[in-house]
Amino acid sequence: MIDILVTYDNGDFMRTQMNCTLLEAGEYYINQSFTFGTSEENEYQVIAINIYPYDEWKHGVLEYFSANGIVVLNLDDDREQLNYKTKQNQYSTLTYEQVNKRINKYPIHTK
Repeated sequence: MIDILVTYDNGDFMRTQMNCTLLEAGEYYINQSFTFGTSEENEYQVIAINIYPYDEWKHGVLEYFSANGIVVLNLDDDREQLNYKTKQNQYSTLTYEQVNKRINKYPIHTK
């Protein structure tokens, strides 16, 4: 069972649990539309899913990559690496050390 955050195209998100891998959850959710309420105006498309952050560092990592349009597929604590998918649908991996260097070198700029 995994905890995931589902992000919709209007910026809303929800936390849910599924008995599957994160990749299987992505295949189920990504690009699906869900209606909230009774109006078609309340139909939103899923644009991203991420593992639910278990600690502050992971939460910051997920926010950083999400703000840069990168979908985190999983944070592998055993191997200390992050697996992700870019906007160009390319899959790649960074070590936790590389993640920290990247975040320190290219911080998120807020207005």
